Amino acid sequence: MTSEKKPLRRAPRGVMSDKPLYTRLTSNERDEVLRVSDAERCSASSIVRRLVLLGLSVYKAQAGSRS
Repeated sequence: MTSEKKPLRRAPRGVMSDKPLYTRLTSNERDEVLRVSDAERCSASSIVRRLVLLGLSVYKAQAGSRS
């Protein structure tokens, strides 16, 4: 009896994978992201998503302290 394989999910549930955001990096920035992704053993996109979420939380905290 064979079991059906579910497709591998690379992004968390709810992530809009059909509407990507593109960003431009310098070659040094890109190399650093790739080094981190190798060390973490995950995709560069996953690392960039984590960095964006971290940056958003820092931005919100700073914006909240200014108002």
